[in-house]
Amino acid sequence: MDIHQVLRMNEGDGETSYANNSSPQRSLMLKTKPYIRKSIQEFFSSCNMKPKSLSVANLGCGTGPNSLVPVTIFLDVVHDCSQRFGCPCPELQVFLNDLPSNDFNTIFKNIPSFYKKIVEGKGDGFSGLCLVSAVPGSFYRRLFQSESLHFVYCANSLHWISQVPPLLSEMTDINKGNICYGKNSPYIVFEAYLLQFQRDLTHFLKSRSEEIIAGGCMVLELPGRKTLDPYTNECYYHFDDLALAMRDLVEEGIMEEEKMSSFWLPYYAPHIDEFKEVIRAEGSFRIIRCEEILWSTAANFYDKTLRKMIDPNFGARVKDLDWLET
Repeated sequence: MDIHQVLRMNEGDGETSYANNSSPQRSLMLKTKPYIRKSIQEFFSSCNMKPKSLSVANLGCGTGPNSLVPVTIFLDVVHDCSQRFGCPCPELQVFLNDLPSNDFNTIFKNIPSFYKKIVEGKGDGFSGLCLVSAVPGSFYRRLFQSESLHFVYCANSLHWISQVPPLLSEMTDINKGNICYGKNSPYIVFEAYLLQFQRDLTHFLKSRSEEIIAGGCMVLELPGRKTLDPYTNECYYHFDDLALAMRDLVEEGIMEEEKMSSFWLPYYAPHIDEFKEVIRAEGSFRIIRCEEILWSTAANFYDKTLRKMIDPNFGARVKDLDWLET
């Protein structure tokens, strides 16, 4: 089965939709605003001729209100920079990207009200033009024309790898009882996931290096782990609970054991050193800043989706990987 055709966040705006169960992700997006502000300010400062238009890509945008949060941030920052440097506000072309199965319809239903709020918030004097369009496809491949983007933003997405490691998809019994790498997984399982993550991130960086103009920037944010030890429970604690629920379904005869044995999540939470190593090895970007942020609301989020099977005192770690300049 092609993951690109089936992997998506829950569509719509109902009780179990991603739109209504993604407040932690929204909180983290808002925390990236200072980093976006500084990168855009530096870009404006470096330009002898201030740009008349800017192209921005939100990769792995998901669905629901969160998809437009980065757009609001970019509009705010670009508007402020234009006033600071005494130049007209450039037109903003925003590309929302996710896999083809993503619920783009819910996003675009909110576009009219989004535009209205922007104008109301900026006042009648706001002259900025913002055009939003969708670009479906995997961000592990080329998506845009060469040297066509000024900024790339990618939040809560790069931990989703492009596929289940091929080695594991052929060995259904090697990770019995798990749906991802976990505390009982053989080390070969962890190695396979790490290798797939390295390959995918390399493709991501190479593709973006061809699409971003010289001096352009990326702001990346994704879940990670604090220690190099792959068996620390901060990596997989929520998946262990999900696997336990699936095993219960098998024992009750609701799910076939063969289906669970062949089910793998395409997920990898890297250590910050693993992330840096790939960036340096690929060579197209330099790292300006890397920071860790405590995802303190993660437990509340998983309480809603996994029926309070998560320790509410646990906070997962998220790494902000900021300003990767080409």
